[in-house]
Amino acid sequence: MLLRAGASPSITVSTDKSTYYRGETVSISISNAPANCDLGVQIVNPVGGVVFAWQQRTNSQGSASVSYPIPPDAIYGTYTIYVSGCGDTGSGTFSVTEVPPPPPPPPPGPPKESTSMTVSVDKEVIMLGESVSIRSILNPGLDVTVRLRFACPNGSEVSVSVSMLYGVFTYVFKPDAPGYWRIWVTWEGNAQYEGCVSNTVGVVVRTPVSLRVIAAPSIVGVGGAIVVYADTNPPLKHKPLLISYFSNRTRVWRTIGVFETSSEGFIACVFTPSETGEYVFKAEWVGDPAYMPASANSSRVLVTAEPVSAEDIISMLSRLRELQRLLEEKEKELEASRSTITGLQKSIAELQAGLSSAQSRISSLEKQLAETESKVSEAESRAQFTTILGLLPGLLIGLILGYLLFKRRSKSSFPLPPE
Repeated sequence: MLLRAGASPSITVSTDKSTYYRGETVSISISNAPANCDLGVQIVNPVGGVVFAWQQRTNSQGSASVSYPIPPDAIYGTYTIYVSGCGDTGSGTFSVTEVPPPPPPPPPGPPKESTSMTVSVDKEVIMLGESVSIRSILNPGLDVTVRLRFACPNGSEVSVSVSMLYGVFTYVFKPDAPGYWRIWVTWEGNAQYEGCVSNTVGVVVRTPVSLRVIAAPSIVGVGGAIVVYADTNPPLKHKPLLISYFSNRTRVWRTIGVFETSSEGFIACVFTPSETGEYVFKAEWVGDPAYMPASANSSRVLVTAEPVSAEDIISMLSRLRELQRLLEEKEKELEASRSTITGLQKSIAELQAGLSSAQSRISSLEKQLAETESKVSEAESRAQFTTILGLLPGLLIGLILGYLLFKRRSKSSFPLPPE
């Protein structure tokens, strides 16, 4: 925080305008300051809250300049600028006020019936590429054509004709640029009704921002140098990034400083740790009407009690590569084992399939054998019956022949008595 008491004010602080609207940028000029001096610049809103903090170095004439983009939700009222450094201080003020709507056109001719119109949007903050739905209502409800007007972030103005049905229209609008867009509707009126101008609504279109933070080296001794690098995507040119650090000793975030990005959207600074421990570095972008806020942390940096030599770093890298090689070998062995297991599983599956097929064939053969045994038994039974049938004729013939022979012998042994 800047000191606001002590030395008598001697630094001159001025702005390019005395009054601003939300979304505009305040250009702050500093003069009569010590030459080549680091000045702290702070802006306080009407309720005493700090909304801007910056560090700027004066040139050889003791002059410097700072820009402050007014956010779309800034509080209306008087803001105070405090500047201090090298034993001198200074201050200035500016105001933020609401944008007045465009004045309605003068009513021509005889008195007409009055009208009124309102406009609203379904979203007040969107991302670039998204759409917003605009709805307007005219009272009384007439079928007329009105002008939907847009004040673009670059200061230009565009408009489109929109037809109202029963005094209502809905229009889908997709902004093509980030920033603060103002939207209102006008109607010129006709022979019976006066024209009117609606209220003004605002839509903030913001571009997402991602931050990357790199701190190197990953191991350093107390008193050594840690280079902290941060960049933005998309590249934010000449924007303030707050760089801070956290250690496992203090367990609080401490500010290193505010640094302005280059024309390529990055910053680089050097931090010298005074204590051992694990450090993490953070970059923060507070955002503005065109770009969303963002923050990011670096990976951990180990600060040791003894300085880390180049030989130690080379040894650690060599050990790391060796461990990585061993890990790759173990992964290859594991992959080979997986392949062997897969082959064994495939062979087992094939054997199980063959066993199932053999069991099926055995079952079929057992069934065929049972059928064959049944047929053989039936054939044996038939053969025995046929044999018996074959013996019966011979037996009958033998009996008949025996009877005839017996009868013939009987006649020859006992002659007939004489007549």
